[in-house]
Amino acid sequence: MEKIMYGIRNKKTGKLLGFETTSNEGAEFCNSVEYSLEENSDRPWLVRAAYHAQYVLENSAEWYNAGYATPSHTIKKIEDYEVVRVKTEVEPVQQKIFTPKEIMYLKYGEFGTKEFDHIKMVLSQSGPYKNEPLKFNLYQHVEAQAQYNELCAMLVKWNGPRTGNYIFCEGENKYKIYLRKVQQSIEAESEVLVVYEACRRIKELLKDEKNNDHGTSVVGRTSKRKRAKS
Repeated sequence: MEKIMYGIRNKKTGKLLGFETTSNEGAEFCNSVEYSLEENSDRPWLVRAAYHAQYVLENSAEWYNAGYATPSHTIKKIEDYEVVRVKTEVEPVQQKIFTPKEIMYLKYGEFGTKEFDHIKMVLSQSGPYKNEPLKFNLYQHVEAQAQYNELCAMLVKWNGPRTGNYIFCEGENKYKIYLRKVQQSIEAESEVLVVYEACRRIKELLKDEKNNDHGTSVVGRTSKRKRAKS
């Protein structure tokens, strides 16, 4: 479903003007809340008619009478701004949020830097966490999403595109066989945990390779004794 609204944009910066509110509590003979146009607001000011937007651009309301329909503003050069048409498309999105277990691994299980025993204790709600439901706020979910995006980017860099609950590898890749084993060996209860575990194991391989004099892969690596015989 498409919806068309109108707003005001700064010609130089390309930013759409938003609005801010200020309480007029205690003042007499005025609106309870003042609406004002601001360029750095993350709440866009939009109306249904272009004429309405143009009127507001050319006429700033007094603070005591400034509402959403007729907000106040400090625009001095009207020619630096323009009325624009804003199209928005509204459609349903299938989105799942992280489970408590996924957040625990993404936020606190950073490749050996934290104790997994502690994570397991929290997840099982044992010890001091007994009978305490696990809850995470929006900020913690956002942090987990950033970490997950980083892990996905690492997999794409190492192994090619990722689809569904599986990690696909393209071309000659020394981790190709190993990643297939990862998919088969861990309990793929969610794509998030598959991606996390694959990245963790690959990091271990990279660390082993760095310490290897020949820099050969741990995956499919033959011993020096076998190479000598051949």
